[in-house]
Amino acid sequence: MRGGVLHRWLADFVASEAERVGAVVREEVVFRLPDGRATAIDVVIDSTQLSIPLEIETTPRTAASNMEKASRLFRELWILVPNQGVESAVSRVWSRSRHRPSITVLMTPDLLSQALRDRFPVFPAVNEGMET
Repeated sequence: MRGGVLHRWLADFVASEAERVGAVVREEVVFRLPDGRATAIDVVIDSTQLSIPLEIETTPRTAASNMEKASRLFRELWILVPNQGVESAVSRVWSRSRHRPSITVLMTPDLLSQALRDRFPVFPAVNEGMET
């Protein structure tokens, strides 16, 4: 996976948390844009009934281009940021962007576990007894 140490740690964290709810994570998933160009999404979280693309933003530097490509491919995008400072900066980028998916969920790692349990309830036996 591209990115530095923090990006890799966050990707591993997503994989671990997704596994806890019975979902599977695919990294650097390549898609074709409508114009035929290939592009990659950092992570796609899959279950038998749901797929959610997730971009990891350790800085706001690539947020606008990631939102643009996601808006061409998906209705929903999750964006994982390492802290509230990056969250605020990415929120500003999102609010100014002409290209954004209709639903964008921006979260820090402490919110990811709950979001996964909320969106992937298809495995209730796995989710039972999990503590936050």
